[in-house]
Amino acid sequence: MINCTAAAINDPTRVCDADGILIAQYLALSGLASAYFALGNRGGK
Repeated sequence: MINCTAAAINDPTRVCDADGILIAQYLALSGLASAYFALGNRGGK
């Protein structure tokens, strides 16, 4: 993800063809992070 972000910032005209793929990667990463925090808070105290 860091490499993809750096490439998009460095040369956005070359990455515009893969825009849908980058959006899907960020959506998957945000979904994974939200699932981690949502399921991690279910433990009993």
